[in-house]
Amino acid sequence: MAESVDPARLKITSPPEAAEAAGTLIGFRCRECGACVFGPAVFCQACTAFDLEPVDLGQRGQLYSYTIVRIPPAGWPGETPYVLGQVELPAGPQVLAEVIGCDYADLDIGMAVRLAVQPVPAANGGADKLVYKWTPDKSPAPAPSAGTPAAGDAAHYAPVGNAPAAGTPAAGDAAHYAPAGNAPSAGTPAAGDAAHYAPVGNAPSAGTPATGAGK
Repeated sequence: MAESVDPARLKITSPPEAAEAAGTLIGFRCRECGACVFGPAVFCQACTAFDLEPVDLGQRGQLYSYTIVRIPPAGWPGETPYVLGQVELPAGPQVLAEVIGCDYADLDIGMAVRLAVQPVPAANGGADKLVYKWTPDKSPAPAPSAGTPAAGDAAHYAPVGNAPAAGTPAAGDAAHYAPAGNAPSAGTPAAGDAAHYAPVGNAPSAGTPATGAGK
């Protein structure tokens, strides 16, 4: 029966009789600052606290960087050249592993990837080892959470040009007028008392006679 190549980093979640192996990445989370680390840790790499707890880091991430390896390290069991990808997990840690199932031309920084668990022959001729790799994640995007406006709702649109934002009184409302000079602030005058207010924009200031007004 194949087993994890590194039980401190890869936890196998599929039963032994499964046709395809599955697993999840594991590590530790700091109880003091919340930072996570992939694999074993003695203290937090962010705040140096020793109060750590085991955490499941999941099976998905985003491609942060990659390189094409043409001269592999000694003992490399796979094909060459191959893509070595640096993937950022949602919890923060970055994990290096081979990227499979993707043409070079389709590699894109920021692309979604998921964990792929594959068996490789053991170097000493023993039981196969299960290793973790990355492959493009073609699963559909998650549905928006409850309360999130659906695509096309007015909430997704910003005011055009100089139009007032949602909740701003319409043009012409008294609320568009600011106190002129030393006049009391809005709310002090009685409703409808326009003498203390000057229109916003290019309209004449308060106290300026209107065009055509008598002297």
